[in-house]
Amino acid sequence: MVLASLSWKAVTQEDNLFLGQLNELALALCPGEERFLETSLQGDAFLKAAKPWGSKKFSLQFDSADLAYPIAVAAIAATNRVPLIVTLAAYQHSFCANLVSVMMRLVPLGQTDGMQILADLEPHLTELSKRAATASLDDLGSATLHGDFLAIAHEHQHTRIFRS
Repeated sequence: MVLASLSWKAVTQEDNLFLGQLNELALALCPGEERFLETSLQGDAFLKAAKPWGSKKFSLQFDSADLAYPIAVAAIAATNRVPLIVTLAAYQHSFCANLVSVMMRLVPLGQTDGMQILADLEPHLTELSKRAATASLDDLGSATLHGDFLAIAHEHQHTRIFRS
């Protein structure tokens, strides 16, 4: 969220140097190969899918480089003048919707319950979007060490349902 927020601001301020640095940081924060592939492949796919609405200047900057997913989403949104809070809320909602979709496949959770979970999360996502909109790089931290270790261990499992 912090990287998406800062990327949106970098695009609106036409600070391509900082945008590139944010992308490098986003990629460097990936703890393992699968997470790196996940964010870079999703970023590339998002950029390609959004190309009709994107900026040629922005697209050319990243055409030959790995592009982290949150950077791609924020940059395309900013290019199209989607407000920052709306961008962050949509980005978070998408992430949560993907997790709910996973839960519906792996545990006994129906679609109605899944939609209720998303509805219950909306006030929290709105608040998190407001906080992320004012965040700086100093607010970027990591409380995901255990999750990072699990992601790396997951890369070496023989049977997996999901890539990461």
